[in-house]
Amino acid sequence: MEPLSMMPLKIFFWGGFFVTILVGVWMFKNMNVWFAVDPDKPAETSGERTYSKAQMVICWLIALKLFAMLALMV
Repeated sequence: MEPLSMMPLKIFFWGGFFVTILVGVWMFKNMNVWFAVDPDKPAETSGERTYSKAQMVICWLIALKLFAMLALMV
């Protein structure tokens, strides 16, 4: 039987996990709007935009992995 004192942490980590999934869905739906061609930076290449997208996805995956790991460990 789990100790009752760990329940708030479990709820927090599972909530964070599901919120991170929802943020990821919202992020992927709006990715084309956020990383469209910027008229203020005409010299920006597609490689720079791809790098920014990759960086955002990697940060999201790290957050997802962190919450999943903590939710399953507690």
